[in-house]
Amino acid sequence: MIDSIEIRNFQSHEHTKLDLHEGLNLLTGQNHAGKTVILRGLEWLRTSRPTGSAFVRKGTEDTEVTIETEGHTISRVRKKGQNSYILDNKSFRAIGTDVPQEVIDILNMTDINFQGQMSPHYLILDSPGKIARAVNDAVHLDDAEAAASALSASVRETATEIKVTQSDIIGLELSLKLFARLDAYEPRVRAARKQQDAIDDLRAKSESLTSMKADLHVVDHELSEIPDLLSLTEKIEQVQQIQKTLDESLVRQSTLSAILVDLESTQKIEDMTEPLKIMPKIIEEIERRRTAVTGMKQQADKLDDLLSDLESKKIALDQSVTDLQQQQDEYNDLIAELDVCPTCGQKLDKTMKEQML
Repeated sequence: MIDSIEIRNFQSHEHTKLDLHEGLNLLTGQNHAGKTVILRGLEWLRTSRPTGSAFVRKGTEDTEVTIETEGHTISRVRKKGQNSYILDNKSFRAIGTDVPQEVIDILNMTDINFQGQMSPHYLILDSPGKIARAVNDAVHLDDAEAAASALSASVRETATEIKVTQSDIIGLELSLKLFARLDAYEPRVRAARKQQDAIDDLRAKSESLTSMKADLHVVDHELSEIPDLLSLTEKIEQVQQIQKTLDESLVRQSTLSAILVDLESTQKIEDMTEPLKIMPKIIEEIERRRTAVTGMKQQADKLDDLLSDLESKKIALDQSVTDLQQQQDEYNDLIAELDVCPTCGQKLDKTMKEQML
């Protein structure tokens, strides 16, 4: 409901304000008193038509139409440098015949509930199309048509989905028939897995045998570079004999040194000391031989260490040979149990097994 209308400088109105009452309001007056201008001012505020400035009161540049409705104040203003709507002190720029949506929502006025003085009777002389549009706007047939169209599209889409789903079901049923004999294949799968485990075990043992074989080659190479053990033993015995002789020589040297001291202290046997002058040379020779024997003893110690290392390697080699023989026996037993070659899948007969062994 419009509570009041205020018009400034609009055609013949300089400043007019009307307070309206609830219910029916009548405007009366002589011809050209400005009754129709009030309706034109409302039409200008409602539709932003007419455009231009022909409706501005002569001698002025500013015009304004304001209404109060439902607690809101709406103004249509045209001034120098300003063409706008004002809604509750909030300004909206007016462009052409566009009315801000906020104003439209508050006014809630359409052509159905707005008639001018010279307007024909509502819908009586209008075209069938216009009448249909008016009825459609009144009862919202377009919403019903849109709902019916959407429902029809949903029904078609659902029917299509049903057909697709039924086709998928048929396809799945055919696919399930392909797996009908899965239970019959389960024992074969278990047997194949068992054979695969045996093949993996054989492969692991084969790799272990290959590694041991390589270790044996390394040991054989090292043994080939070691001198004959028998000759080493003989040399050690010779060194020990030399050491014994050296020890005896050292004892004799001590004895001779004592005798030499006694001889030098005795004046009576000075003529006997001449032959003993060669004793330093003999002692020097004995020292040289002692040094040589010491070197040979060190070599003998190294040979003892070498013999100990060889003994340890011989023990490890014997253990490797034992393990190799044991794995070879296990390999032979597994080959004897196989009916199919684990690598090519070919059936194995007795001759092929003997070749593999």
